[in-house]
Amino acid sequence: MKVQTTALVNAFTLDGQPLEFPDSIKIDLEFSAIDTGGSFRDPILDFSLLLHDTGFDMHNWNKKSRAELLLVDPHHKENRATLNAACEVSVNGDQLQINGRLKDDHLTDSIIGFVLRRFR
Repeated sequence: MKVQTTALVNAFTLDGQPLEFPDSIKIDLEFSAIDTGGSFRDPILDFSLLLHDTGFDMHNWNKKSRAELLLVDPHHKENRATLNAACEVSVNGDQLQINGRLKDDHLTDSIIGFVLRRFR
């Protein structure tokens, strides 16, 4: 089973430092797992987002980081989840590219439920 979707990020903290932006930003999500008919085996959630003009010294962000994001379904605002994960941050001009992966016990029921409700 593979599900690809997007969501909005309403709050974002990178290495404990909140990033502020004027509007919600879009995050790409890809959930994959082996569907065993009542549960999922080997679940993985990949995520990716691109930030423009963050106002931060971009040279400090070429590294592994820790991100905490509040995800919101753009069509059903009550569908929310907090994603807390290690990520790779890379700089490209005035953009930050953030990519990460959650696997197994780092992937909470809350996040899995969010993605599956988002898919429906």
